Amino acid sequence: QTLNPYYQGIAEEVSYDTIYNRLQTFENFGNKGLSSQGLKNTAKWIIYFYTNLGFTDIKVDTFIYSGNQLYNIIITKIGTEYPNKYFIIDGHYDAANCPGTDDNGSGTVIVMEVARLLKDINTKYSIKFIHFTGEESGFIGSHYYVNNTVIPQNMDILLLLNVDMVGGTAGMTNDIIKCERDEAGQSQNNATSYAYTDTLATLTSLYSSMQTEISNAYGSDYMPFEQNGEIITGYYEYNENPYNHTSGDILIHMDPLSVKELTKAATGATLYFSQAFNASIINKDNIKNTHIQLFPNPSNNVLYINSDKNIYFTLTNLIGEKIIDSIYVRKGQQTINIKSISSGSYFYMFTNEDNKFEGSGKLLIK
Repeated sequence: QTLNPYYQGIAEEVSYDTIYNRLQTFENFGNKGLSSQGLKNTAKWIIYFYTNLGFTDIKVDTFIYSGNQLYNIIITKIGTEYPNKYFIIDGHYDAANCPGTDDNGSGTVIVMEVARLLKDINTKYSIKFIHFTGEESGFIGSHYYVNNTVIPQNMDILLLLNVDMVGGTAGMTNDIIKCERDEAGQSQNNATSYAYTDTLATLTSLYSSMQTEISNAYGSDYMPFEQNGEIITGYYEYNENPYNHTSGDILIHMDPLSVKELTKAATGATLYFSQAFNASIINKDNIKNTHIQLFPNPSNNVLYINSDKNIYFTLTNLIGEKIIDSIYVRKGQQTINIKSISSGSYFYMFTNEDNKFEGSGKLLIK
């Protein structure tokens, strides 16, 4: 995986203030145990958030557990090429009879922000943004969803990314996140989970300042999916918050800056796994140096680059895969053979000999 400038631009839209304020709002609903009014109010807040954004496929699964009416909230964004194959990003919003700002307000606001950023982005695969309830009572909501939706519909799931308790600990350096792979239950899905988790770790480093540690998946809402043979991965905090499952699980005891960084990582990962692409027509190239010229554009077979300095030229497809990797272009005019490259839209980028950005744009190959 390499850095996709389009994905990076979207991930960089995450702001600290947005994350902080949303965590504070989550906390203000108070206790989120199964029978609490706080849990009901949090569900209403989440539903309103997606409705206000303009999502139209919002499903509220209502079910009874231990005499309590509970709600899973499922938002679906349809893919352009694979509408019936789903990338799922999820996080539970209930808590263990406490505010639960870290466990799991952190995962809740990350899923919400990723959804906001991707709402109008084209993706080849469909995405489900899911807020489960009843996780703290034994993955009640995710079990219900798997048994009543995934299995009956024979749902085709590309990958599930679970985000649970990722807020870090106040006063500590929270620059490492655990990327969790499947090492439990059914072994036939482990190898694929290993590969996806390695990819998740790479994407996390590309789109945020977070470092990663590979760990094992356990004790969260991905387990009912794992037991059904699905491919899972997840995020979990490296510095475990000592206030977990207590009244002290509040914002002042966690690190909202690390939540912001992980939101960027989760955004980049969701863009990559769902194969997001830029469908807009870019009419003006972003060239800092007006003495660099690329022509013709659209192009066919041969590309010409004129430059008044030695530069490097990189060409990527719309999901960030390098087609031409940093070839050296000497001062003057150079011819590049693109006959073997498939027709379509691509991103190009110029860097100088100090690896500094010189320009970028969109190239159409006929």
